[in-house]
Amino acid sequence: MHLVTPAARGLRTLFEAGSDRFWFALAVASGLLLASWLGDMALRHLLTPNPGYLGY
Repeated sequence: MHLVTPAARGLRTLFEAGSDRFWFALAVASGLLLASWLGDMALRHLLTPNPGYLGY
């Protein structure tokens, strides 16, 4: 039993560190996707011609 406790503590520490990295990577990826989508919407709005105005 005395060998199980240090192994469980090490796995718990590894899991906590991996969990933080996972959530940070997920937040960065979702932020990049959101920024890309917003940029695409802004460019579409700015570059598409409007029928009520002259030109673009």
